[in-house]
Amino acid sequence: MQKGFTKAQKVDYVFTLQQEFELSYKLVRKGFGELQKIEYVNDFYFLPLLLLEQGIERFLKSYIIAYRIDAESMVLLEKQCRTHDLLLLLEIIQKKIYKIGYRTIDNEDFQFLSNSVTLRRVLTILSDFGCNGKYYNINHLLNSSASSPISCWEELEADLMPLLETIDYTDIKTVDFRYKEANNRIIVTIEKFLSILSRQHIFGNKSKVFCTAIISNFSYFERLYDGHYGKTDYTKL
Repeated sequence: MQKGFTKAQKVDYVFTLQQEFELSYKLVRKGFGELQKIEYVNDFYFLPLLLLEQGIERFLKSYIIAYRIDAESMVLLEKQCRTHDLLLLLEIIQKKIYKIGYRTIDNEDFQFLSNSVTLRRVLTILSDFGCNGKYYNINHLLNSSASSPISCWEELEADLMPLLETIDYTDIKTVDFRYKEANNRIIVTIEKFLSILSRQHIFGNKSKVFCTAIISNFSYFERLYDGHYGKTDYTKL
C-alpha cells in the first residue's frame, strides 16, 4: 500500500476491490449466459456485449489498481484507468504487471495474450462498444460514420462458425448449432484470457492485495485450464 494510508483505509481499500471484482465476475458470467442464448430466433446481442464489456473493463481496471497501488501515484492510476480501451488496459498489465513464471505454460500464456487474433478482435469490439458503439443507432442518426460493434461481432461469429459442406437454413437446429459453436469459441477465448490473468498471483507476480480481492469470485477462472474451457452452461447459473 502507498505510504500515508491508515489501517482503516487499507481495510476499506481491499473491501472495495473485493466488491468490484465480485461485480465484474457476475457481469462476465451473466454475459456468457446471455451469449449462449443467441440463436437464429434470438439475435439480441446488445445485452451480452454490454455485460461482457462492463465486466472485463472493471476486471482489468481493478487488476491494475490492485497490483500497482504500491508503485504508482493515485494520479497516474486514475489516468491509466480513464479509458474504455481494453487492449490498452491489457498492454499496461503485460508491460507493468505480468511476470512469466518458471513453467513452460507461463510463456505460452503470455504469447496467447499477445498474439491471439480472436482475443484481440473480441477486445477491440467490446472497446468500441464501451466507448460509443452502444449508441450506434443514435450516432448513425447524427451522421456518424462509425461501424456497428454488433455487426463486427456478427462478422467474428461468421468467421468462427464451423464450416459445413451444406447448410439447410430451413433446419433451425443446424443453424442454431453454428451460432452456439461460434459463440462458444468466443467464450473459450475469454475464459482463457481471464484464467491466465487470475493465476498471476500464484505463479507470476504475487500480490497479497490481489489474492485477497479475488477470493470467492475470480478464483473460479483461476482453476480453469485447457480441457475445461467452454464446458460450462452459464445459462443455468
